[in-house]
Amino acid sequence: MTHLTLSVPKKTFDTIKRHPEIKWTEIARQSLVAYADEIEGVTTTDEIRLLLGPKLVKSIDSFDEEKSKVLFKKMEEGEWKRLR
Repeated sequence: MTHLTLSVPKKTFDTIKRHPEIKWTEIARQSLVAYADEIEGVTTTDEIRLLLGPKLVKSIDSFDEEKSKVLFKKMEEGEWKRLR
C-alpha cells in the first residue's frame, strides 16, 4: 500500500487530535476509495466538476499554476538541502 500526505484546516486538525480513539487514517482511506470508485465511471470533466461541488470547483478554478510551480521549486530545493 502507498502513503499519502494530506493537508487539513487547523480546526479539523484540532478536532482530530481531540479524538485519538478514532482511526482517522481508516476514515480517510475509506472516503478516498469510495470517491475513486464513484468517479471511475465518469468520463467528462463536466461530470467530475458536478461531483466535486461548487466550492471545490471554485477553488480549482482560482488555482494559480505559476505560483504553485514556484512553491514546488522552493519545496524541492529545501528537500534536497535536507537530504544532504
